[in-house]
Amino acid sequence: MRRHRLPVLRLIALAVVLLALIGCQTRDEPQLPPPTQPPLQPFDGVTPPPARPLPSPDGGIDQGGAIRPIPGSLAMFESNAPGKAAETVEKVKEIKAKGHKLSDFFPKMLAVAKMADLKDTDVVADIGAGTGLLAISMLEHDVPFAKLYAVDIDKPSLELGARILDILDLPRDERVQWVFSATDDVRLPPASIDVGIFINSPFYEARADEKGKIATSASSLACLKSLAAALKDTGRVHVIEAAGGGAEPTKPRRNFEIPFEDAGFSLASVDESFFFNMSHYHFVWVKK
Repeated sequence: MRRHRLPVLRLIALAVVLLALIGCQTRDEPQLPPPTQPPLQPFDGVTPPPARPLPSPDGGIDQGGAIRPIPGSLAMFESNAPGKAAETVEKVKEIKAKGHKLSDFFPKMLAVAKMADLKDTDVVADIGAGTGLLAISMLEHDVPFAKLYAVDIDKPSLELGARILDILDLPRDERVQWVFSATDDVRLPPASIDVGIFINSPFYEARADEKGKIATSASSLACLKSLAAALKDTGRVHVIEAAGGGAEPTKPRRNFEIPFEDAGFSLASVDESFFFNMSHYHFVWVKK
């Protein structure tokens, strides 16, 4: 009798284990909250636009924060590609026809424009302007300024920017002047600007030479010296550079500081901020 009871007990125990395993697999797992991005932090007193759906030129919604939904991006490196400029022009026309502001797709530009704390008497130079997104943002949102030089070494980008500005037909857009510069000269009149602005335009960034010494290239030094000559004695230069892909800077700050110091500028202030999901340096330079 005992010999028959033992296999039966083992079968019952095995069935209990199997039922328990099946129950574990079919039981509803607890729902975890969706992952969230770190909140956007104020940048020098200006809170960038919140992470919200923005209109896309296709009539849909793009969930990105600082989105570039335009085929044939307005970025300088794409404006020379065959057909890209024409595509961009058509998309700008479409955006205007749907009643959108072009700057809604590039909110970082407006945040920087407000951060510069401009007055309606200020003459501004956007160094590395590309297709003029900063100027367009300032015009669309009525940021005060008297005149803006959109300065770049890429002539097709400037030409594309002028076409875009002509299509948008914004009030008082005659205040924007396009300047085809050189790698060693911003080509601006002496003592003509109150505020210079660099936005992610690190052409001047100091590099290590073969001996490991951090140095500024000759053309970058000449370019920054020409900017110093164009800046009024009471003027200032705002430099906003991406410092890394995360919350903490990964690019050495000194690589951005050395060229301006070599060109005769004095650092008035520097801030490390996290906005639009990237860490940034914000330098303010004045003449010595």
